Amino acid sequence: MLQSKHGHSWSVTRRLTLTAVFAALAFASVFVFHFKVSFLTFDLKDAIITLAGLLLGPMAALSISFLVPFLELITFSETGWYGFIMNFASSAVFSVVCSVIYRYMKKLSGAIISLAMGLVAMVAVMMGLNLVVTPLFT
Repeated sequence: MLQSKHGHSWSVTRRLTLTAVFAALAFASVFVFHFKVSFLTFDLKDAIITLAGLLLGPMAALSISFLVPFLELITFSETGWYGFIMNFASSAVFSVVCSVIYRYMKKLSGAIISLAMGLVAMVAVMMGLNLVVTPLFT
């Protein structure tokens, strides 16, 4: 394996760079593909984060799931810390569950199963958070 003069392998540098590119794409997609109906919003960023998780692994998905909502919080968020917590939780649970399952089942059927399980996990976690966090916000 090739190494830089500082001892880091090129694959680590490549993985970090790809993670940063996916994070930038996810953040940029919030501005381009952002639809809001009442209190619900649709962001394409979750699809980009999940794709990053499927390609780069669960740690990349978790990192991007934290970074993008944090950037939203400090730039243009209207919901503050509440929005950050809910946004991070939904993105992280969905993308990490998908990427962990897909890591062990790298087929089309594995991808479908991982997406379904990610959806179930996200709904379960968000139901719990809506019972706990939402009353604190309102």
